[in-house]
Amino acid sequence: MVIFTINTSKRTTLSARFDGLGVLLMLPSGHNYKKLGDVWAVLPRLNLIHKRGRKLTGWLIDKFGCLMAIYVNCRVVYPEFPPLVAYPGLYVPSFAGGLRYEGAARLKGVLNYFTRGPDQEGRGNTRIIYNLPTKDIEKLITGGMVMRYIKIIAALVVVLGILWACNLNPQRKPLERVPGAPDKEPTISLYVNEKGTRENIKLEDYLAGVVAAEMEPTWSINALAAQAIVARTFTMENIQAGRVKKLHGTDASTSVEEFQAYDPSRINDNVRKAVKMTRGKVITYQNDYIKGWFSACDGGISASAQEGLGYNKGPTKYIKAGARDGCLAVTSPQNRDWHAEIPLDRVREAVKNITGTDPGDVNKVKIVERGPSGRVTKIQIGSATVGGSELRLALGSEQVRSTLISRAEVQGNNLLLEGNGFGHGVGLCQWGSQKMANEGKDPEEIIKFYFRDVKIQKLWD
Repeated sequence: MVIFTINTSKRTTLSARFDGLGVLLMLPSGHNYKKLGDVWAVLPRLNLIHKRGRKLTGWLIDKFGCLMAIYVNCRVVYPEFPPLVAYPGLYVPSFAGGLRYEGAARLKGVLNYFTRGPDQEGRGNTRIIYNLPTKDIEKLITGGMVMRYIKIIAALVVVLGILWACNLNPQRKPLERVPGAPDKEPTISLYVNEKGTRENIKLEDYLAGVVAAEMEPTWSINALAAQAIVARTFTMENIQAGRVKKLHGTDASTSVEEFQAYDPSRINDNVRKAVKMTRGKVITYQNDYIKGWFSACDGGISASAQEGLGYNKGPTKYIKAGARDGCLAVTSPQNRDWHAEIPLDRVREAVKNITGTDPGDVNKVKIVERGPSGRVTKIQIGSATVGGSELRLALGSEQVRSTLISRAEVQGNNLLLEGNGFGHGVGLCQWGSQKMANEGKDPEEIIKFYFRDVKIQKLWD
């Protein structure tokens, strides 16, 4: 195996490896191939001997970043040479075929054939290398050896391959739509819990009221936009499942327990811009809506649906558990460290409602199990053991702000709990989103920090 490096500029180093199976060109991660400009290099007379007898004599790199290896002293002509692969993401076919002996003029003629530039009909640039003087081309030939011919089919493969890799930008296959998803903005039915009334409202108008209620309207637009995409997804997935339809005969409701918070009085210009810039966008996984879970502050580390919500109804592989967003550094003090004292008789009643049996006198509390993120998944209260997320909801999610509980004990007639974060910690973290937006992240980058292998799909314009 031969490994060497080509320095094409002060900032760019291209490393190459030749091992007989092909050539691997490695560029720095995130390198912008379009900015290679007129970078090119010729390394004459390398005289690198391959164990099978082939001799690698030179590299040619054109202004598009395409690279060609010239081989001589081949006893066998190979009609199809293995491909050249550039990391990360650029694919360029190698120079197909072996080389045999002939005059330098013939070699120059063959190279010039590939360096015509745009043809008369303007079908694109077929340039592989610059038009080199004869003396430079002769330097590519070890010991004066020259090429005899290149097969016509191999030449066509090279030309078509370079056109495809360097000049063309193949369109991606369009995303398949979610089955049953609307292609125009729908009008939804909304149950207003505070009034006990029903009304019809355009979905994007409804969403503005949700974003304004669920997140601080003065926050960064990109954070609000990420919330808008998640909330729109949550809305569409729930409408599709018909959850509120079973309760009120409507698509949605204004109850945070039944659906999402909704407060149109808080809508401002930031919210309007965030909703408008993400209009129609939802998050999908394997061509279906995800469950658009979000919480206020995940305590610095996200949870799986099973750990944070006790959710076991189906797979949620798109939820990224264990994501560390540093939200505790920017969140409010009551989220960073919270403290709750709950009367024991209330705790006893809550456990009874969860289990259906009386736990007896609550004189003992013990954390039995924690999940991967450190959240309490099982806790012993008196003689009963209950789920951490179940106990939090039963005691009140505003008082027991999360299941990232650091301290649990009986003090007098109260259950003392201390912890970090606010909410279940599954999916998008709102304080983490605000932190990332202030760092320059766009809405889709924020979403993909908390959800894995998902796509952002635009349902309507």
